[in-house]
Amino acid sequence: RTALPDTLVEPTMAQSITSPIVFILGGPGVGKGTVCERLVKDFGYVHLSAGDVLRAARDSAEHPQGEHIRDCIANGKIVDCKVTVGLLLDAMLANPSATGFLIDGFPRSIEQQDTWAAQVGHYSFCLQLDCPDEVMLERILTRAQETKAAGGSVREDDSPEVVRYV
Repeated sequence: RTALPDTLVEPTMAQSITSPIVFILGGPGVGKGTVCERLVKDFGYVHLSAGDVLRAARDSAEHPQGEHIRDCIANGKIVDCKVTVGLLLDAMLANPSATGFLIDGFPRSIEQQDTWAAQVGHYSFCLQLDCPDEVMLERILTRAQETKAAGGSVREDDSPEVVRYV
């Protein structure tokens, strides 16, 4: 296991983010991505998907946390909260002129929220999206079929099992 520093982002760096930060939550297929697309278009916010940020670091041979993320995924473990928060903050700091941030799929646990609070300390609000399980299931199965038909790789959370645990 890769050793992690106590904090991955300097507190002063996190404090430099003054733009609104909005957490967008909900199950797979509930419409987080669609809502974020519209908010980006209407308000110019930067959309950051926690899953996409983690996958990009995992797939990068050069990323310092890539090995840790690959190890967690290979062993069925959740990626350390400090790593996830650090990656999100890095992505935010890479967009200094952003009018705001939409963070899709985060936080997913009290531990993640507590880590965010300790390392960043602020966010504007949390938007929780919901729809019936049957609608989520239909959407993710359609998304998986369309992804396969286009020759893409189906997401891990596009399965009926995931909807049962939302």
